[in-house]
Amino acid sequence: MRKCILFYAIVMIMSSQMAIAQGSESWYRNYFKEHIEQLDPIEGIYSVYLTSTVVGVTQESYSTKYAVKKHSDYYSGDYFEVVRLTQGTGTAVREMKFKRIGDNLTYDFEVRYTSGDKANARVYMQSLFSFSTRIKVPVGAVKTILPRRFASQAHTITIYNDYEFTKDYPTHSMYNEAIAISQRKKEDEKPSSWSGTGWAIGSNYVVTNNHVVDGARTIKIRGVGGNGTTTYAAQVVATDKVNDIAVIKIDDYRFPGFGTIPYTIKNDMAEVGEDVFVLGYPLTQYMGDEIKLTNGIISSRTGYQGDVANYQISAPVQPGNSGGPMFDSKGNVIGIVVAGVPGAENVGYAIKTSYLKILIESAGLNIKFPTNNTVSTLSLSEKVKRVKGFVFYIECSK
Repeated sequence: MRKCILFYAIVMIMSSQMAIAQGSESWYRNYFKEHIEQLDPIEGIYSVYLTSTVVGVTQESYSTKYAVKKHSDYYSGDYFEVVRLTQGTGTAVREMKFKRIGDNLTYDFEVRYTSGDKANARVYMQSLFSFSTRIKVPVGAVKTILPRRFASQAHTITIYNDYEFTKDYPTHSMYNEAIAISQRKKEDEKPSSWSGTGWAIGSNYVVTNNHVVDGARTIKIRGVGGNGTTTYAAQVVATDKVNDIAVIKIDDYRFPGFGTIPYTIKNDMAEVGEDVFVLGYPLTQYMGDEIKLTNGIISSRTGYQGDVANYQISAPVQPGNSGGPMFDSKGNVIGIVVAGVPGAENVGYAIKTSYLKILIESAGLNIKFPTNNTVSTLSLSEKVKRVKGFVFYIECSK
């Protein structure tokens, strides 16, 4: 009886060529080469090794070449069609496709058979060049004809198709070259020089945004002590790219030091509705080099799309404010300005200073936070006079 079942299963596996459409490998190679920078990680040409197993016994193994490409015409959503490029035998497959699930390289793999049945499996691409999955083939009941003295009998057969996908094209070198070209394009698109804002911490350290100093070959600081003409060379010593924070160090023999910093850094969570003010150097090509003041309130204790690392603020900020300090009404620094929203009035974001503390500790920097707030009882205008010599214009160039 077992032999009859196995024989039937083998016939089911090998009786027909795969019905899935066959395509031109050269066309797909040209397509993937031309669009390599825009490809989804799963797209490419694969050698697919299929092992079919029936009741624990391997019945057939073979390798066929397929192209996996996003289907832009027929499917809705992030669907990818699977097209056979070389002749092969196997179960009567009418259609194979992948669907992207989220942003973590997880896909649903679906196989539809000429019988109308379909099977699904979840795939996670741990590697750009290889992954595997298993499909349970819905064969159903098989009738076995037994000798005369026994009646016919129905049995349920389970067939497992194990697919091993190995990407042949695009190659490792093609991906590496595409990444290098993309990085060069980004560098070329970035202006030769740009600016931002920073503020004093410790004896010769300055806090700013990572995006302000990212890609800079030279960094210069001016505005120390209110002197807008003398510049000092600086270098990056710590970065947090996720939260967009950087610490730079003034490394210039002419640097006289900051003197006593008049503000403190407060790591406690601020409340919605608290008054804040921002100092920085926005749009200097239009507004000039003088430091600018804006003020407002904390609109939310979370930032863009609920980012818990940021505050949303109503104080207006523009390009050039990036990296500047956000003060509370007492003159404590409670945030680092990171962004405004183009086209939206009075909407900006500032990184919570608790994340600056984490960065400094994790980088092992021996920086003493200023602890004596000498401006807490002053008027806003007097606070600005006292602290603006510790808020700097940062010039970067590549």
